[in-house]
Amino acid sequence: MTDAMSDEEILAHLTDLFADDHPPADAMEAAYAAFGWRTLDADLAQLLEDSQAEVVMFRQGAHARLLSYDCAYGTIELGVDEQAFELLVRPGARSVMIHRPWGSSPATLDAEGRASGREPAGPIRFGIVWDGGSALTPWTTL
Repeated sequence: MTDAMSDEEILAHLTDLFADDHPPADAMEAAYAAFGWRTLDADLAQLLEDSQAEVVMFRQGAHARLLSYDCAYGTIELGVDEQAFELLVRPGARSVMIHRPWGSSPATLDAEGRASGREPAGPIRFGIVWDGGSALTPWTTL
């Protein structure tokens, strides 16, 4: 059993807790992440076209599937096959994040708004940031 604290001890403990006017970094990161969820439905890119089973030519090569998305900030074209993707974002975006169930990593965009790469097979989605806002593609599978 713990001993009861005196009023002075409680006041001293609270003073120590509130002496630092900066919240912990992980609390700030969680707050910013939660704030982003407020417009999630509005910011999800809407699927315009899905080639599903047909092989299509896309920019630099053939892909098993071509997905086209539209959102308030621009359009996104995504070619995917076994373990590769090719992304074209218009108008040019500031950044693209590749999201996987186990973590996220940035993708490098060229001057024309293209990104490509190889990723392990499985679920993948893309977070795109433009000057005016951001959007997420729905999950798709490589």
